[in-house]
Amino acid sequence: GKVRKVVDGANERIKERYVAGWQSYTARKGAAVDELRDACAALVEDFHEAEPRCALPANTPSALVDMASRHGAALHAALEGLVTKAGGEYVHGPTKKVERIKDKAENDYEGDVARVVDVERATGLFDSLEAL
Repeated sequence: GKVRKVVDGANERIKERYVAGWQSYTARKGAAVDELRDACAALVEDFHEAEPRCALPANTPSALVDMASRHGAALHAALEGLVTKAGGEYVHGPTKKVERIKDKAENDYEGDVARVVDVERATGLFDSLEAL
């Protein structure tokens, strides 16, 4: 209840900032903006009907955390290589906790834990869209 309201409020504030930033970039002209716009459109076209799911042996938060733990190092190594090769800074994020996985599965995916696909998280930081 109370924690969910705080998280929802924070997400709404972040969304507003993201939308403002995106509008600023999309109003700009240039090859980098066009390439990003084209890439986003291609992703939407390719994945708009798909519901991403993890291949879990059991549909439980602990099974999901176990799988993420086994594969997390390889995921981060691959992502960090891509980001740093492109000139960005790689920031390893926190691993999603079991309680948050339960909440997200219940609130967003009708209890389907396998739909929670962001247990291991990270961010690639770039100085500008053109740098990306």
